Amino acid sequence: MSEAAASATLKKLPKPRMRGIQQQYWHRSIIFSVAASLGVAFAWKILVTDKRKKAYEDFYRNYDPDEDFVRMVKTGVMSVKWDDIKDDFKAYDK
Repeated sequence: MSEAAASATLKKLPKPRMRGIQQQYWHRSIIFSVAASLGVAFAWKILVTDKRKKAYEDFYRNYDPDEDFVRMVKTGVMSVKWDDIKDDFKAYDK
């Protein structure tokens, strides 16, 4: 190859872009990271939090803490002096 052909080939190549490469890389990375974290947070809310909240609502809709207390006392999970509190729970005494 002659010198003229070699220099013509070199002149046709564009100069490499050396400024702003790292800034462009970080800019893209930050945008992607924010978008991914927002997507994961939204998916977590829909798939986990909303279902958990609905389960709690369903449980406490029909939950009677007094009845649960009496059940625990009768099964022996809790030990209390039943004579002292019997008057408060006459409706549950069966």
